[in-house]
Amino acid sequence: MDLINLPTDPSDLQRLVLRQAAALARSRAALAEVEADKARVEADKARVEADKANLEAELKDVKARMDALIRRVFGRRSERLPANQIQLFDPTVLPEVEAAVDTDQTDDKPTPKPAGPRRRKKRTGGRRALPAHLERIEVTSAETGPTECEECGGNLKVIGEDRSERLDYVPAKVRVVVSVRQKRACPCCPARGVHMQPAPTFALAKALCGDSLLAKVLTDKYADHIPLNRQSKRFKREAGVDIAVSTMCGWVRASADLLGRVVDVMANELRSGAFIQSDATGLPILEGTKNNPRRGHLWSYTDGTQVVMKASLDGRQAHPAGFLNGFQGTLLTDGASAYNAASQRNGVVRAGCWAHARRKFFEARKEDPVRAGIALATIRKLFRVEREVQPLTSEVRAQTRRHRLAASLARFRDQLNQWSTTCRPKSAMGKAITYARNPQPTAHARCLPR
Repeated sequence: MDLINLPTDPSDLQRLVLRQAAALARSRAALAEVEADKARVEADKARVEADKANLEAELKDVKARMDALIRRVFGRRSERLPANQIQLFDPTVLPEVEAAVDTDQTDDKPTPKPAGPRRRKKRTGGRRALPAHLERIEVTSAETGPTECEECGGNLKVIGEDRSERLDYVPAKVRVVVSVRQKRACPCCPARGVHMQPAPTFALAKALCGDSLLAKVLTDKYADHIPLNRQSKRFKREAGVDIAVSTMCGWVRASADLLGRVVDVMANELRSGAFIQSDATGLPILEGTKNNPRRGHLWSYTDGTQVVMKASLDGRQAHPAGFLNGFQGTLLTDGASAYNAASQRNGVVRAGCWAHARRKFFEARKEDPVRAGIALATIRKLFRVEREVQPLTSEVRAQTRRHRLAASLARFRDQLNQWSTTCRPKSAMGKAITYARNPQPTAHARCLPR
Protein backbone atom coordinates (compact mmCIF):
# COMPACT_ATOMS: atom_id res chain seq x y z
CA MET A 1 0.00 0.00 0.00
CA ASP A 2 1.28 3.45 -0.89
CA LEU A 3 2.28 5.40 2.20
CA ILE A 4 0.82 8.56 0.67
CA ASN A 5 -2.65 7.01 0.60
CA LEU A 6 -2.55 5.94 4.21
CA PRO A 7 -5.26 7.50 6.30
CA THR A 8 -4.19 10.18 8.72
CA ASP A 9 -6.94 9.52 11.20
CA PRO A 10 -5.67 7.33 14.06
CA SER A 11 -8.95 5.40 14.23
CA ASP A 12 -8.77 4.61 10.50
CA LEU A 13 -5.15 3.47 10.91
CA GLN A 14 -6.18 1.24 13.82
CA ARG A 15 -8.93 -0.33 11.75
CA LEU A 16 -6.51 -0.86 8.88
CA VAL A 17 -3.98 -2.57 11.14
CA LEU A 18 -6.69 -4.80 12.57
CA ARG A 19 -7.80 -5.84 9.09
CA GLN A 20 -4.23 -6.64 8.09
CA ALA A 21 -3.71 -8.69 11.28
CA ALA A 22 -6.91 -10.64 10.63
CA ALA A 23 -5.83 -11.35 7.04
CA LEU A 24 -2.41 -12.49 8.31
CA ALA A 25 -4.08 -14.76 10.87
CA ARG A 26 -6.30 -16.27 8.17
CA SER A 27 -3.25 -16.90 6.00
CA ARG A 28 -1.42 -18.58 8.86
CA ALA A 29 -4.49 -20.71 9.64
CA ALA A 30 -4.75 -21.74 6.00
CA LEU A 31 -1.05 -22.60 5.99
CA ALA A 32 -1.45 -24.64 9.18
CA GLU A 33 -4.41 -26.45 7.62
CA VAL A 34 -2.32 -27.20 4.53
CA GLU A 35 0.47 -28.55 6.75
CA ALA A 36 -2.05 -30.67 8.63
CA ASP A 37 -3.44 -31.99 5.36
CA LYS A 38 0.09 -32.77 4.26
CA ALA A 39 0.75 -34.63 7.53
CA ARG A 40 -2.50 -36.56 7.09
CA VAL A 41 -1.55 -37.45 3.53
CA GLU A 42 1.87 -38.62 4.70
CA ALA A 43 0.23 -40.69 7.44
CA ASP A 44 -2.25 -42.14 4.96
CA LYS A 45 0.63 -42.93 2.62
CA ALA A 46 2.53 -44.68 5.41
CA ARG A 47 -0.60 -46.59 6.39
CA VAL A 48 -1.19 -47.60 2.77
CA GLU A 49 2.43 -48.75 2.49
CA ALA A 50 2.03 -50.74 5.71
CA ASP A 51 -1.24 -52.24 4.47
CA LYS A 52 0.44 -53.07 1.18
CA ALA A 53 3.30 -54.80 2.99
CA ASN A 54 0.82 -56.72 5.16
CA LEU A 55 -1.24 -57.72 2.12
CA GLU A 56 1.89 -58.85 0.29
CA ALA A 57 2.92 -60.88 3.33
CA GLU A 58 -0.58 -62.38 3.62
CA LEU A 59 -0.56 -63.13 -0.10
CA LYS A 60 2.78 -64.85 0.30
CA ASP A 61 1.43 -66.88 3.21
CA VAL A 62 -1.71 -67.81 1.24
CA LYS A 63 0.40 -68.91 -1.73
CA ALA A 64 2.60 -70.97 0.59
CA ARG A 65 -0.45 -72.63 2.13
CA MET A 66 -1.93 -73.26 -1.30
CA ASP A 67 1.31 -74.84 -2.46
CA ALA A 68 1.34 -77.01 0.66
CA LEU A 69 -2.28 -78.07 0.10
CA ILE A 70 -1.70 -78.77 -3.58
CA ARG A 71 1.36 -80.85 -2.70
CA ARG A 72 -0.59 -82.69 0.00
CA VAL A 73 -3.47 -83.51 -2.36
CA PHE A 74 -1.71 -84.01 -5.69
CA GLY A 75 2.02 -84.19 -4.88
CA ARG A 76 4.31 -86.84 -3.50
CA ARG A 77 3.75 -88.04 0.03
CA SER A 78 7.42 -88.60 0.60
CA GLU A 79 9.43 -85.80 2.21
CA ARG A 80 12.80 -87.13 1.15
CA LEU A 81 15.34 -84.95 -0.58
CA PRO A 82 17.99 -86.17 -3.01
CA ALA A 83 21.34 -86.82 -1.33
CA ASN A 84 23.11 -84.12 -3.34
CA GLN A 85 20.37 -81.46 -3.29
CA ILE A 86 21.62 -79.73 -0.14
CA GLN A 87 25.08 -79.43 -1.70
CA LEU A 88 23.71 -76.94 -4.24
CA PHE A 89 24.05 -74.13 -1.68
CA ASP A 90 27.02 -71.80 -1.83
CA PRO A 91 29.69 -73.11 0.60
CA THR A 92 30.72 -69.54 1.49
CA VAL A 93 27.18 -68.80 2.62
CA LEU A 94 26.39 -72.15 4.23
CA PRO A 95 29.53 -73.68 5.74
CA GLU A 96 27.40 -75.53 8.28
CA VAL A 97 25.49 -77.31 5.53
CA GLU A 98 28.66 -78.37 3.75
CA ALA A 99 30.18 -79.58 7.02
CA ALA A 100 27.06 -81.55 7.89
CA VAL A 101 26.84 -83.07 4.44
CA ASP A 102 30.54 -83.93 4.36
CA THR A 103 30.30 -85.51 7.80
CA ASP A 104 27.29 -87.55 6.78
CA GLN A 105 28.87 -88.76 3.57
CA THR A 106 32.20 -89.78 5.10
CA ASP A 107 30.96 -91.90 7.99
CA ASP A 108 33.34 -94.80 7.38
CA LYS A 109 31.47 -95.96 4.31
CA PRO A 110 33.32 -97.91 1.63
CA THR A 111 33.76 -96.22 -1.70
CA PRO A 112 31.32 -97.75 -4.18
CA LYS A 113 32.90 -99.66 -7.02
CA PRO A 114 32.41 -98.29 -10.52
CA ALA A 115 29.46 -99.89 -12.19
CA GLY A 116 30.35 -102.33 -14.92
CA PRO A 117 28.45 -102.92 -18.13
CA ARG A 118 24.77 -103.26 -17.40
CA ARG A 119 23.58 -106.78 -17.98
CA ARG A 120 20.15 -107.25 -19.36
CA LYS A 121 17.97 -109.42 -17.21
CA LYS A 122 16.69 -112.54 -18.85
CA ARG A 123 12.95 -112.43 -19.08
CA THR A 124 11.24 -115.67 -18.26
CA GLY A 125 7.92 -116.35 -19.86
CA GLY A 126 4.97 -118.25 -18.46
CA ARG A 127 3.06 -117.97 -15.24
CA ARG A 128 4.46 -117.83 -11.77
CA ALA A 129 4.41 -121.04 -9.79
CA LEU A 130 1.40 -121.43 -7.56
CA PRO A 131 1.98 -121.71 -3.77
CA ALA A 132 3.01 -125.18 -2.68
CA HIS A 133 0.81 -125.21 0.44
CA LEU A 134 -2.42 -125.20 -1.56
CA GLU A 135 -4.33 -128.44 -1.92
CA ARG A 136 -3.87 -130.21 -5.26
CA ILE A 137 -6.71 -132.17 -6.86
CA GLU A 138 -5.89 -134.12 -10.00
CA VAL A 139 -8.54 -134.28 -12.70
CA THR A 140 -8.50 -135.92 -16.13
CA SER A 141 -10.59 -135.28 -19.18
CA ALA A 142 -13.73 -137.33 -19.70
CA GLU A 143 -12.58 -138.05 -23.24
CA THR A 144 -9.81 -140.63 -23.51
CA GLY A 145 -8.60 -139.56 -26.92
CA PRO A 146 -7.18 -141.99 -29.51
CA THR A 147 -6.10 -145.39 -28.08
CA GLU A 148 -5.31 -147.30 -31.32
CA CYS A 149 -2.80 -146.60 -34.04
CA GLU A 150 -4.46 -145.43 -37.21
CA GLU A 151 -1.86 -147.29 -39.38
CA CYS A 152 -1.51 -150.71 -37.85
CA GLY A 153 -4.44 -150.80 -35.42
CA GLY A 154 -2.24 -151.58 -32.41
CA ASN A 155 -2.82 -150.19 -28.93
CA LEU A 156 -1.10 -146.89 -28.08
CA LYS A 157 1.21 -147.06 -25.04
CA VAL A 158 1.45 -144.29 -22.43
CA ILE A 159 4.93 -142.72 -22.62
CA GLY A 160 4.39 -139.69 -20.37
CA GLU A 161 1.94 -137.06 -19.28
CA ASP A 162 1.47 -133.31 -19.40
CA ARG A 163 0.50 -131.47 -16.22
CA SER A 164 -0.81 -127.91 -15.88
CA GLU A 165 -2.15 -126.06 -12.87
CA ARG A 166 -4.88 -123.46 -12.42
CA LEU A 167 -6.43 -121.86 -9.36
CA ASP A 168 -9.93 -122.84 -8.31
CA TYR A 169 -12.19 -121.57 -5.56
CA VAL A 170 -14.50 -123.51 -3.25
CA PRO A 171 -17.28 -121.22 -1.92
CA ALA A 172 -17.62 -120.94 1.82
CA LYS A 173 -20.25 -123.22 3.33
CA VAL A 174 -22.75 -121.91 5.82
CA ARG A 175 -23.86 -124.56 8.28
CA VAL A 176 -26.07 -124.77 11.33
CA VAL A 177 -24.49 -125.79 14.63
CA VAL A 178 -27.01 -127.62 16.77
CA SER A 179 -26.24 -127.51 20.49
CA VAL A 180 -27.48 -130.69 22.16
CA ARG A 181 -27.82 -130.56 25.95
CA GLN A 182 -28.79 -133.73 27.76
CA LYS A 183 -31.29 -133.59 30.59
CA ARG A 184 -30.81 -135.91 33.54
CA ALA A 185 -33.04 -136.81 36.43
CA CYS A 186 -32.90 -139.33 39.26
CA PRO A 187 -35.75 -141.89 39.08
CA CYS A 188 -35.48 -142.45 42.81
CA CYS A 189 -35.50 -138.77 43.79
CA PRO A 190 -37.95 -136.96 41.52
CA ALA A 191 -38.04 -134.04 43.96
CA ARG A 192 -34.44 -133.21 43.09
CA GLY A 193 -35.62 -131.91 39.71
CA VAL A 194 -34.00 -132.06 36.29
CA HIS A 195 -30.28 -131.41 35.70
CA MET A 196 -29.26 -130.04 32.29
CA GLN A 197 -25.87 -130.32 30.65
CA PRO A 198 -24.01 -126.98 30.42
CA ALA A 199 -24.26 -125.22 27.06
CA PRO A 200 -21.19 -124.95 24.79
CA THR A 201 -19.23 -121.74 25.14
CA PHE A 202 -19.52 -119.14 22.35
CA ALA A 203 -18.20 -115.62 22.03
CA LEU A 204 -21.75 -114.22 22.04
CA ALA A 205 -23.85 -116.39 24.32
CA LYS A 206 -27.37 -115.60 23.05
CA ALA A 207 -26.58 -114.57 19.50
CA LEU A 208 -27.64 -116.38 16.34
CA CYS A 209 -24.06 -116.60 15.01
CA GLY A 210 -21.28 -119.01 15.78
CA ASP A 211 -17.72 -117.93 16.41
CA SER A 212 -16.47 -118.54 12.86
CA LEU A 213 -19.38 -116.62 11.31
CA LEU A 214 -18.82 -113.75 13.72
CA ALA A 215 -15.11 -113.68 12.86
CA LYS A 216 -15.95 -113.59 9.14
CA VAL A 217 -18.39 -110.70 9.54
CA LEU A 218 -15.87 -108.67 11.56
CA THR A 219 -13.00 -109.46 9.19
CA ASP A 220 -15.02 -108.55 6.10
CA LYS A 221 -16.17 -105.29 7.67
CA TYR A 222 -12.94 -103.98 9.22
CA ALA A 223 -10.17 -105.72 7.27
CA ASP A 224 -11.79 -105.83 3.80
CA HIS A 225 -14.13 -102.81 4.31
CA ILE A 226 -17.28 -104.64 3.15
CA PRO A 227 -20.38 -102.94 4.59
CA LEU A 228 -22.88 -105.03 6.50
CA ASN A 229 -25.64 -104.49 3.91
CA ARG A 230 -23.43 -106.00 1.19
CA GLN A 231 -22.57 -108.92 3.43
CA SER A 232 -26.29 -109.50 4.03
CA LYS A 233 -26.95 -109.61 0.27
CA ARG A 234 -24.02 -111.98 -0.25
CA PHE A 235 -25.25 -114.42 2.41
CA LYS A 236 -28.67 -114.47 0.77
CA ARG A 237 -27.24 -114.93 -2.72
CA GLU A 238 -24.59 -117.57 -1.95
CA ALA A 239 -26.09 -119.52 0.95
CA GLY A 240 -29.78 -118.68 0.82
CA VAL A 241 -29.66 -117.28 4.38
CA ASP A 242 -31.42 -114.00 5.14
CA ILE A 243 -29.50 -112.21 7.91
CA ALA A 244 -30.83 -108.75 8.72
CA VAL A 245 -28.39 -105.85 8.80
CA SER A 246 -29.71 -104.83 12.23
CA THR A 247 -28.85 -108.30 13.52
CA MET A 248 -25.25 -108.02 12.32
CA CYS A 249 -25.07 -104.51 13.83
CA GLY A 250 -25.89 -106.10 17.17
CA TRP A 251 -23.12 -108.65 16.65
CA VAL A 252 -20.61 -105.91 15.92
CA ARG A 253 -21.70 -103.89 18.96
CA ALA A 254 -21.47 -106.90 21.28
CA SER A 255 -18.06 -107.84 19.82
CA ALA A 256 -16.80 -104.33 20.50
CA ASP A 257 -17.75 -104.79 24.16
CA LEU A 258 -15.78 -108.04 24.26
CA LEU A 259 -12.73 -106.56 22.56
CA GLY A 260 -12.89 -103.61 24.95
CA ARG A 261 -11.52 -105.91 27.65
CA VAL A 262 -8.48 -106.65 25.48
CA VAL A 263 -8.03 -102.93 24.83
CA ASP A 264 -8.14 -102.22 28.58
CA VAL A 265 -5.40 -104.79 29.20
CA MET A 266 -3.26 -103.27 26.42
CA ALA A 267 -3.79 -99.78 27.86
CA ASN A 268 -2.68 -100.93 31.31
CA GLU A 269 0.46 -102.45 29.77
CA LEU A 270 1.21 -99.17 28.01
CA ARG A 271 0.80 -97.12 31.18
CA SER A 272 3.04 -99.50 33.13
CA GLY A 273 5.91 -98.99 30.66
CA ALA A 274 8.52 -96.23 30.51
CA PHE A 275 7.83 -94.88 27.02
CA ILE A 276 4.67 -93.87 25.13
CA GLN A 277 4.39 -92.16 21.77
CA SER A 278 1.10 -90.41 21.01
CA ASP A 279 -0.50 -88.48 18.18
CA ALA A 280 -4.00 -87.28 17.26
CA THR A 281 -5.82 -86.84 13.98
CA GLY A 282 -9.17 -85.47 12.90
CA LEU A 283 -12.01 -87.97 12.60
CA PRO A 284 -15.53 -87.31 11.25
CA ILE A 285 -18.14 -88.70 13.65
CA LEU A 286 -21.83 -89.09 12.76
CA GLU A 287 -24.05 -87.65 15.47
CA GLY A 288 -27.78 -87.34 16.02
CA THR A 289 -30.76 -88.94 14.34
CA LYS A 290 -29.80 -87.44 10.97
CA ASN A 291 -26.17 -88.60 11.26
CA ASN A 292 -24.77 -85.11 10.86
CA PRO A 293 -20.96 -85.26 10.62
CA ARG A 294 -19.05 -83.69 13.46
CA ARG A 295 -15.31 -83.25 13.73
CA GLY A 296 -13.94 -85.59 16.34
CA HIS A 297 -10.45 -86.74 17.28
CA LEU A 298 -8.74 -90.13 17.17
CA TRP A 299 -5.91 -90.50 19.72
CA SER A 300 -3.26 -93.17 19.21
CA TYR A 301 -0.88 -94.40 21.91
CA THR A 302 1.96 -96.85 21.28
CA ASP A 303 5.12 -98.16 22.87
CA GLY A 304 6.52 -99.51 19.62
CA THR A 305 4.97 -102.97 19.96
CA GLN A 306 1.23 -102.34 20.33
CA VAL A 307 -1.16 -99.47 19.58
CA VAL A 308 -4.24 -98.38 21.53
CA MET A 309 -6.66 -95.89 19.97
CA LYS A 310 -9.33 -93.77 21.62
CA ALA A 311 -11.95 -91.58 19.93
CA SER A 312 -13.43 -88.37 21.31
CA LEU A 313 -15.84 -85.66 20.15
CA ASP A 314 -13.33 -82.86 20.81
CA GLY A 315 -9.61 -82.28 21.26
CA ARG A 316 -9.51 -81.17 24.90
CA GLN A 317 -6.50 -81.83 27.11
CA ALA A 318 -8.64 -83.96 29.42
CA HIS A 319 -8.67 -86.90 26.99
CA PRO A 320 -4.91 -87.67 26.84
CA ALA A 321 -4.58 -86.66 30.50
CA GLY A 322 -7.24 -89.19 31.46
CA PHE A 323 -5.73 -92.01 29.41
CA LEU A 324 -2.19 -91.34 30.67
CA ASN A 325 -3.24 -91.11 34.31
CA GLY A 326 -0.64 -93.04 36.31
CA PHE A 327 1.98 -93.13 33.55
CA GLN A 328 5.58 -92.47 34.61
CA GLY A 329 8.16 -92.11 31.86
CA THR A 330 8.87 -90.37 28.55
CA LEU A 331 5.95 -89.07 26.50
CA LEU A 332 6.85 -88.48 22.85
CA THR A 333 4.40 -86.16 21.04
CA ASP A 334 4.29 -83.29 18.62
CA GLY A 335 3.96 -79.68 19.76
CA ALA A 336 0.18 -79.80 20.27
CA SER A 337 -1.08 -78.10 23.42
CA ALA A 338 -3.52 -80.97 24.01
CA TYR A 339 -0.73 -82.89 25.79
CA ASN A 340 0.24 -80.07 28.16
CA ALA A 341 -1.88 -81.32 31.06
CA ALA A 342 -0.63 -84.90 30.69
CA SER A 343 3.03 -83.85 30.51
CA GLN A 344 2.93 -81.52 33.55
CA ARG A 345 2.52 -84.36 36.02
CA ASN A 346 5.40 -85.48 38.19
CA GLY A 347 7.41 -88.29 36.66
CA VAL A 348 6.45 -87.50 33.05
CA VAL A 349 9.13 -86.19 30.67
CA ARG A 350 7.79 -84.78 27.45
CA ALA A 351 9.94 -85.37 24.39
CA GLY A 352 9.65 -83.49 21.10
CA CYS A 353 9.40 -85.21 17.75
CA TRP A 354 12.16 -84.34 15.28
CA ALA A 355 10.12 -85.69 12.35
CA HIS A 356 7.37 -83.12 12.99
CA ALA A 357 9.96 -80.35 13.32
CA ARG A 358 11.63 -81.44 10.08
CA ARG A 359 8.30 -81.32 8.24
CA LYS A 360 7.93 -77.62 9.06
CA PHE A 361 11.35 -76.81 7.59
CA PHE A 362 10.65 -79.06 4.59
CA GLU A 363 7.47 -77.07 3.83
CA ALA A 364 9.42 -73.79 4.15
CA ARG A 365 12.29 -74.80 1.84
CA LYS A 366 10.90 -72.88 -1.18
CA GLU A 367 10.26 -69.71 0.81
CA ASP A 368 13.62 -69.66 2.59
CA PRO A 369 15.94 -72.27 1.02
CA VAL A 370 19.07 -71.11 2.84
CA ARG A 371 17.89 -71.51 6.41
CA ALA A 372 15.72 -74.49 5.50
CA GLY A 373 18.80 -76.18 4.01
CA ILE A 374 20.76 -75.69 7.24
CA ALA A 375 17.91 -77.12 9.32
CA LEU A 376 17.33 -80.10 7.03
CA ALA A 377 21.04 -80.92 6.94
CA THR A 378 21.24 -80.82 10.75
CA ILE A 379 18.18 -83.02 11.23
CA ARG A 380 19.46 -85.35 8.52
CA LYS A 381 22.60 -85.85 10.55
CA LEU A 382 20.52 -86.66 13.65
CA PHE A 383 18.52 -89.28 11.79
CA ARG A 384 21.65 -90.93 10.40
CA VAL A 385 23.21 -91.21 13.83
CA GLU A 386 19.96 -92.63 15.20
CA ARG A 387 19.86 -95.32 12.53
CA GLU A 388 23.42 -96.33 13.40
CA VAL A 389 22.84 -96.59 17.16
CA GLN A 390 19.39 -98.18 16.95
CA PRO A 391 20.60 -101.79 17.57
CA LEU A 392 22.69 -100.70 20.59
CA THR A 393 21.60 -100.57 24.22
CA SER A 394 19.89 -97.48 25.61
CA GLU A 395 22.96 -96.46 27.66
CA VAL A 396 25.27 -96.71 24.65
CA ARG A 397 22.78 -94.83 22.48
CA ALA A 398 22.56 -91.96 24.98
CA GLN A 399 26.34 -91.75 25.29
CA THR A 400 26.78 -91.79 21.50
CA ARG A 401 24.19 -89.05 21.08
CA ARG A 402 25.93 -86.80 23.58
CA HIS A 403 29.32 -87.43 21.99
CA ARG A 404 28.36 -86.98 18.34
CA LEU A 405 25.34 -84.65 18.43
CA ALA A 406 25.79 -82.28 21.37
CA ALA A 407 27.81 -79.73 19.41
CA SER A 408 25.48 -79.83 16.40
CA LEU A 409 22.38 -79.37 18.57
CA ALA A 410 23.95 -76.47 20.48
CA ARG A 411 24.91 -74.75 17.22
CA PHE A 412 21.47 -75.36 15.79
CA ARG A 413 19.80 -73.92 18.91
CA ASP A 414 21.92 -70.74 18.61
CA GLN A 415 20.99 -70.46 14.93
CA LEU A 416 17.29 -70.77 15.75
CA ASN A 417 17.56 -68.06 18.37
CA GLN A 418 19.29 -65.78 15.87
CA TRP A 419 16.81 -66.52 13.06
CA SER A 420 13.83 -65.81 15.30
CA THR A 421 14.86 -62.12 15.50
CA THR A 422 14.96 -61.62 11.72
CA CYS A 423 12.16 -63.87 10.46
CA ARG A 424 8.50 -62.93 10.23
CA PRO A 425 6.60 -65.09 12.76
CA LYS A 426 3.64 -65.85 10.47
CA SER A 427 5.76 -67.00 7.55
CA ALA A 428 6.40 -70.67 6.89
CA MET A 429 9.97 -70.38 8.14
CA GLY A 430 8.81 -68.37 11.16
CA LYS A 431 6.33 -71.08 12.08
CA ALA A 432 9.02 -73.73 11.68
CA ILE A 433 11.40 -71.80 13.93
CA THR A 434 8.68 -71.21 16.52
CA TYR A 435 7.75 -74.91 16.48
CA ALA A 436 11.37 -76.01 16.90
CA ARG A 437 11.95 -73.49 19.73
CA ASN A 438 8.73 -74.43 21.52
CA PRO A 439 9.71 -74.51 25.21
CA GLN A 440 6.93 -76.93 26.16
CA PRO A 441 8.83 -80.22 25.52
CA THR A 442 11.43 -80.81 28.21
CA ALA A 443 13.51 -83.11 26.03
CA HIS A 444 14.00 -84.01 22.40
CA ALA A 445 13.82 -87.71 21.56
CA ARG A 446 14.23 -89.45 18.28
CA CYS A 447 11.34 -90.12 15.97
CA LEU A 448 12.64 -91.63 12.76
CA PRO A 449 10.53 -91.46 9.59
CA ARG A 450 9.01 -94.73 8.52
